[in-house]
Amino acid sequence: MAPREAFYENKLAPTHEASRRLNVEKNKSYEAQIAGLNQQISALQMKIQALDKYRQNRNRDYCELEKKFKALEIRHTDQDKKYKAMEAKYTNLDKKYVTLLEKHGDCC
Repeated sequence: MAPREAFYENKLAPTHEASRRLNVEKNKSYEAQIAGLNQQISALQMKIQALDKYRQNRNRDYCELEKKFKALEIRHTDQDKKYKAMEAKYTNLDKKYVTLLEKHGDCC
């Protein structure tokens, strides 16, 4: 090896070593950032699962309430029909009563 090459090799060797150490540190830093991002991803996935489960429960509750509402609506419709039928019967009885009163008034 020529003296000039040996000089540059000895002079640049520490620079290469420092550069290598810097690259190793950068890689460790990137790996730490990646690990942190992976933890954030896991936390977000857990939140998504929790929100999805919440949505499913709310949807189930809504379906149950909708069934109850329809049952109540049907019951209300039935009660309304019964009320109208009773009202019609009462109107008929009222007419018969008025007719009987008129007949009774005529004879007495």
